[in-house]
Amino acid sequence: MAYWWVCQNKTGKEEHQGSYLWAPHRNKKGQTFFHWENMDLVRPGDLIFSYIGKTITAVATAETDAYDSPRPFSSSAGQVWEREGRRIDVTYDPIDPPIHIDALIDDLLPLMPEKYAPLNATRREGNVGYLYVLPDTAADVLLRTLEVGGGSPRPSRRGIKLEPRLVKDIEAIWKARRTPPGGRGSGKASSGITRRSGRSKAIGDAAEKVVKDWLEEHLPTEQRQTVIWVAETGRKPGWDIEYEADGRRIAVEVKGTTGAFFSNVEVTANEWLAAETERDAYRLCLVTHCESANPRLHWVEDPWGERLAGRLEAVPMVWRLDRIQPSV
Repeated sequence: MAYWWVCQNKTGKEEHQGSYLWAPHRNKKGQTFFHWENMDLVRPGDLIFSYIGKTITAVATAETDAYDSPRPFSSSAGQVWEREGRRIDVTYDPIDPPIHIDALIDDLLPLMPEKYAPLNATRREGNVGYLYVLPDTAADVLLRTLEVGGGSPRPSRRGIKLEPRLVKDIEAIWKARRTPPGGRGSGKASSGITRRSGRSKAIGDAAEKVVKDWLEEHLPTEQRQTVIWVAETGRKPGWDIEYEADGRRIAVEVKGTTGAFFSNVEVTANEWLAAETERDAYRLCLVTHCESANPRLHWVEDPWGERLAGRLEAVPMVWRLDRIQPSV
């Protein structure tokens, strides 16, 4: 997951009402700019801080990649742009009250990148432009402020009852990658670029709690009494939660995202070895919208078997090199 800062002074009202971001491909002189081209780098699940009038008014979750779309604005402010552009569908979570940037400017400015920063150190306000990369450290400052100030856009963390929903169709939350004609897979590994944030653990913990609570509510009585959140104890057997069913242990590895979809799922070597060893007693539970009041769950049974059947592809992302002391 990555973080972004979007300046919406002129078009924020329409973008919030329509649940989207939009930027032109070029201006009337045929020029383009990095803050428009950044639209192509956003991925589903990324968080975008909406900046309007020197305040952060909402946190948006990207639901789609950028796609070509004509100018959507009806107001005169939006007519200054060329007609063709990029659009990203998002879900806005309003912040009430908004965060005024003056209160955080001294904390945020030292965390800004040297080039293409969303904040201007001289003017002590936002730079002119649309969409900027926001460093993880700066996003953490904003997110901590939301939690402390009670303006968090995550209602589930403010005492509202969670209402998770079980999703049976995997396509609804995990999009399949198209394979090339004539064979399985792409024939090459991923670039190895991971999009982690400083909140990865918090997101993982939130997803695990959703699954633990769901199991304790939906399992038969004798099984729900055996549920153990092993990750909370510090153990790392290759799964996060376990319970007993029909005399055997069921191992559950949880993967969570704040967005609506997974593009892929990362597992550790330890988790993948456990999937191979445990086989049909091993489950992957995928949780989307895991920090909202309405998370969605999908269960993948025996992911190792799914790989053998050709429905999953496992690609090594990182190899660890250790020096070996020769035997005497």
